[in-house]
Amino acid sequence: MKSNSITLMSLAALVLAGAPLAADEVVLKNGRVIEASRIEPGARQWSLTTELGVIEVPAAEVDRVTRKRDTPAAVDADAAPAPLSDPAKSREEPEPKTDPAAAGPFPPVALSESAEDRVARIAALARDANAEGLQEVLALISDEAVAVRIAALAALGAWDDAGALEAMLEAAAQDDDPFGSDAAHRGLADWFRRQKSVAGFSLETVLASLSPTQSGALLFAAGIADAAVVRPLARALLDSGAGPLRAAALGVLRYHMDRELKPRLAALLGDADDSVRVEAALACAVLRCKDQMRPLAGMLEDPDPRVRESAHTALKLLSGVPLPAEPAAWNAWLAARGR
Repeated sequence: MKSNSITLMSLAALVLAGAPLAADEVVLKNGRVIEASRIEPGARQWSLTTELGVIEVPAAEVDRVTRKRDTPAAVDADAAPAPLSDPAKSREEPEPKTDPAAAGPFPPVALSESAEDRVARIAALARDANAEGLQEVLALISDEAVAVRIAALAALGAWDDAGALEAMLEAAAQDDDPFGSDAAHRGLADWFRRQKSVAGFSLETVLASLSPTQSGALLFAAGIADAAVVRPLARALLDSGAGPLRAAALGVLRYHMDRELKPRLAALLGDADDSVRVEAALACAVLRCKDQMRPLAGMLEDPDPRVRESAHTALKLLSGVPLPAEPAAWNAWLAARGR
């Protein structure tokens, strides 16, 4: 589990209603350029589908829309612009080939379909949640489009299937893809919300059957889904278990700003496990533990770069001062204030 990057980022819906404008770049008046595969203009807000999801931009900030093969076209921010023609639509393309025998209730996605179409299809498959649909969604978690991978991982929580659970746990524990990790945590949270009401279900039993990293990922997702159920378990796990599970327990309590955590942070900052020290430093910032700023300054020399980064982040949040990540600078600042 990546303890200092699990933020459960809130990603907007990736499928927009209405008639979009096809464009490649939206140029803002401040010079920023946003690449978008889909644009939906509005009187006040423009919705832009990017590789990382849908973002909204105030209409007043839009300067122009630029096509790869067209010259820049000025945009009137106070009025809806005239639709731009889509050269991709004007070309005749062969119909995508699929196997009619394998169609079933949801015909397989053809490779020529857009990423947006695949995202919409994933949502439909998750609503039905049958075995055939699961196999298709599992295949799409390795899709070349980021938006499709995110949608597929988040949708897996709709299935009560060991393969779906395994895929979410594996993705949630990955450090190299924060978007996929976040989507997998959202899928795990949905899975837990449904499972907790099943007779005989025990989160502790499931955690015990997993690897330390996987159990940490599931505990964190469950803690976000239901604090009342998971928080007592998280408190108990702080004193036992492998480092990733203890770090996840600490992350759950940090997320919910658990005040019972404050008196324990001094010891946790010096924990032998790197991931626990990372979470403890972030918890100091969330719980406003200014009495721990001296230990945090010392952690700027920690051998683990994640610990150093988290300690530096905590110091800046607690002080409001953007000093560099140098112990001497922070110790001098603290000394000048009698700390």
